[in-house]
Amino acid sequence: MSLLTSLPSIFFLLFLLKPTAAQPCPTSCPGGGPQINFPFGINPHGNPNGRCSYPGFGLSCSNKTQQLVLNLPESGEFIVRYIDYEAQQIWINDPNFCLPQRFLHSFNISGTPFVSEFWYTFTFFNCSAIEVAEGGLRPIPCLSNQNYSIVASQAPADIFVDSTNALQSACHPITTFTVPFVWYGWWDGVRLEWTKPDCRSCIQGRGDCWFKNSTTLEIGCFNLPTQGDAEQSDQLLLI
Repeated sequence: MSLLTSLPSIFFLLFLLKPTAAQPCPTSCPGGGPQINFPFGINPHGNPNGRCSYPGFGLSCSNKTQQLVLNLPESGEFIVRYIDYEAQQIWINDPNFCLPQRFLHSFNISGTPFVSEFWYTFTFFNCSAIEVAEGGLRPIPCLSNQNYSIVASQAPADIFVDSTNALQSACHPITTFTVPFVWYGWWDGVRLEWTKPDCRSCIQGRGDCWFKNSTTLEIGCFNLPTQGDAEQSDQLLLI
């Protein structure tokens, strides 16, 4: 085969290869956590606009615990517990495992690429510890002590307090807030989603999603397995 006739094949193969960054991008933190893949990334020197991540998806390693951390501009830092790249979902939690405490201030994902399909409104109440125990309510441990208990209700404040006469004198509302999960999920963290960039079809095809080149935000799918590789992989999975 002559060089001229083989050139188109060479260029096609080069197009399929994932472009390399100027320097290797970290794929994990020393303190553990999920594998870091695009669109997420840890950029050198903490640069949020570095090419190791898509804009808005920059992560870092905690200075204290070296765990993987996501910083929401309006809400602060959260530990990354799990990332589902195919479903484009991320689970985050409070570093001190007290998400309700963060909601006393605010939880805001505006200005980020993340969304949530479901939002729920809750009211926090400060109650007498004795009345909470007798009423069978579930206190939030990280906000409660032996003298008082903080509880939450998804019902409006007036419905919650009027439901039992004893609670009228034992509890008073603190604040009402809206969050992207139901109350029994607080212990597992918050699940957020993203729609852009959309790498789902590429990941399902076992390729690598990445920038098309070093100057654009357009993404491409690289290193897709050939039909023979895919069939061999499927056979290995069946063994």
